[in-house]
Parts: sequence; structure tokens; C-alpha cells
Amino acid sequence: MKTPQHKNRGLTLLGFLILLGVLGFFAYLAMRLIPIYLEFYTVSAAMDKVRSEVGMQNASPLEVRKAFMKYLEVDYVSSIEEQHVVVSRERGRPVLRVRYQIERPFIDKIYLVGKFDRSVEITGRPGGD
Repeated sequence: MKTPQHKNRGLTLLGFLILLGVLGFFAYLAMRLIPIYLEFYTVSAAMDKVRSEVGMQNASPLEVRKAFMKYLEVDYVSSIEEQHVVVSRERGRPVLRVRYQIERPFIDKIYLVGKFDRSVEITGRPGGD
């Protein structure tokens, strides 16, 4: 008598545990990386606010830096320090440049490093034109 053969389908317990481990690793990675990028977008938004602030195109570099640092303080950004902010003049307008690096611990002695560098020309008009 012939017995019907059934193919087993689905995950084994070991396969499920491996899948769970991989998904857990990437979830933990995302939990560590997302705040770094959210902070960068907050810094970018502060730069855009300074860029479009009326009268800022005629401001001194010190005034531009102070306005930018004020926006960062309001948004609770703590990774940016004064030495990360450079204000120079190009084509008669101030240019705000922020260059910084964030290191966050990941696993034991492995760190996640984000390097960010952005500059905007201060125009005093919304949109930066």
C-alpha cells in the first residue's frame, strides 16, 4: 500500500529564531540611527530658518551664528557646538556652514558614526532664492 507523501511547509523553529534574530538586529540598528538623522533634519530646518529670516543677509557673521545657535537651543539640539558652525561671506552674502560628527555606541565597542556637512547662503527670503 502506498502512503501519500506530504511536503512540509513553513519555518522550522531554528529558521524562525534566525529570522527573529536578523529582524531584531535591523530593528535595533534603526532605533540607533533614526535619532541621528532626525537631529540632522532639525539642524537643516534651523539653517533654513536663518537663511530666510528677513534682514539676515546684511547681518554680521556673529549675528548669523547667534541666530542659528538660538534656533538649535529652542529645538534641543545638543550635538552642535560653536566650533562646528562657520559663517563666511561669499558674493557679498553670508554663508552658514555646519560641519559635525556624531558618534553613538552600537554594540560593545562598535560605534555608529554620522558625518554631516551642509551650507546655506543667507538670502533673507523664504526658499533661499
